Amino acid sequence: FDDDMNPITELYLDENEVEFKRIENSYDKQGRVIMANTFEEGIHTIEELTEYNNVENTSTATTSFLKEGYHILERTQYNLQGKPIHISSLLNGENLIFENNASYDAMNRLVREEYFEIDIWSKHIVRHEKLIHQHLEE
Repeated sequence: FDDDMNPITELYLDENEVEFKRIENSYDKQGRVIMANTFEEGIHTIEELTEYNNVENTSTATTSFLKEGYHILERTQYNLQGKPIHISSLLNGENLIFENNASYDAMNRLVREEYFEIDIWSKHIVRHEKLIHQHLEE
């Protein structure tokens, strides 16, 4: 852990207490993860870099799958209360493969979500869901 009690290294052990996965994290001054490196069986397999833009309430995360040779670019826009309102994921930074839009009520409770999953080869929507969240008043 660092001085702010953020986990620097996360270890995953099998039933024989042998490490099979390790994640090493770096943080910014606000305690947000800016870099995470995943090692599986000692091999560096995933690198995730995240940039935050406090003015525009956005984050951009690039997850590189090193063994497979591709990366996912995920952009998230937040409302003023820090809840995600729009997420888009692009394969290799170009092809849209996932999109999520969300709405919140005056109490910042999730009330609506809409998901799109897009096949990268055919460029067609393979999943589309609209979810309405109802909150029972007490």
